[in-house]
Formats: sequence, structure tokens, C-alpha cells
Amino acid sequence: MELSHMPIIGPFIRRHDARIARQAVAHYQASVVAADGAIARVEVPARLLVNCRVVPDRAAMLATLPTGGRWCEVGTADGEFAEQILNICHPDILHLIDSWAAEHDNRYTNMEDAVKQRLHDHPIETHRGYSTDMLALFSDNYFDVIYLDAGHGYADTVAELELCHQKIKPNGLISGHDYITGTWRTQYRYGVIEAVNAFCIRYNWEFLLVTWECHRHISFVLRKVK
Repeated sequence: MELSHMPIIGPFIRRHDARIARQAVAHYQASVVAADGAIARVEVPARLLVNCRVVPDRAAMLATLPTGGRWCEVGTADGEFAEQILNICHPDILHLIDSWAAEHDNRYTNMEDAVKQRLHDHPIETHRGYSTDMLALFSDNYFDVIYLDAGHGYADTVAELELCHQKIKPNGLISGHDYITGTWRTQYRYGVIEAVNAFCIRYNWEFLLVTWECHRHISFVLRKVK
């Protein structure tokens, strides 16, 4: 096509692109509404928030948590946050659970080996598999702290929290990432907020800490009300 013709088709292309964009937005909004409608909203009562503190970020959160003990991170990915846990909280052992599923994301190819290499001089054990399958293998009342950062869907988070309730010690802490409604980058509706809130109400756990990063991938820390 000659360049002289480009101004003629330019407006058509722009209109076409705008129409495709509007269709994509409408599809996204419909999917979010459908997902949103499938998740029951549960608000946390004030009695489970009275002792909650706000800290700037995850490093500040870790600095307030107990040192030593048995820890578990569910959803380790490349091991960046696991390294923070090890350097700040010095657990006696840190169990790392992740599927490292390369079929979903080729960045995860050989990532378990990379994590082992990255953390080779720390007390870690890796467990490759899905979160609920791996958590179920541990004895009840085993962990001092569990940090959840895996699937983020409502059903997955409910199942993970139920297992955490069994596997955590009576005075242990359950923590996690992405206490938000979802992410615009992948257009995925999370269910973390509703699952966590319902768990706290059902089992009488209170919020101890939340983080306040500007990217809004908020973390939380829960403890059993005495």
C-alpha cells in the first residue's frame, strides 16, 4: 500500500482498535462481575481488628515476627521473599512449597533448582507440588509461622487456611500476601479477602498486622484470639 493512502485508512484503524478495546473492557467487566458475584462478601468485625497494626512493607512485617522455629512459605516462586524470611527471622527450618509448574509459566523451568542454589547456605527444604497436597503431609501443630502466597482464588485460599488451622501450633501465626480484590495486570479476581475474613470469624482469629505498600499487594498476619 502506498504511503499516500495511509491517512485514509488511519481513522478506520483507530476506530477498529477502539472498538476492540471496548469489547475487551466489556468482557473483562462481565468476567469480574461473574467472579465477584460467586464470592460471598464477609466483613471483619471490629473485635478482630482492635489489635491490628499497620507497617510499611513486608520487611517491616518480618521484623516484628518471632525468630527461630518452623516456618513455611506456600508459593515460593524464585525465592526472593524466602530469602528475606531467612535473613530477618532466622527460622530453624523453612519449608518451601511450590508447584513450580513450567507448563503454566516457562519462567518456572528449573526454578526449584535455582531456589536451592540461591538459598543453599540456609536451613530450607523444598516441596514440589500443589499447596494443599503438600501442606497435608505435615503433622498437626507443626508450624510456628505459615505464609501463604499461592493461588489466590477463593476456593484455594479457603482450603489452604483450613489446613493451616490444623498444621499451625496453638500460639502460631498465619500470614499471607495479596489481601486485595484482584490484579489488573492479569484481570484476575482474587478471593483472598473473603476467604481470610470468613476464616477469622469462623475460628476466632484476629488481625495482628497488615502492610501498606503503594503497589497494594498487601500482606497480613493473623493470630488466634486467646
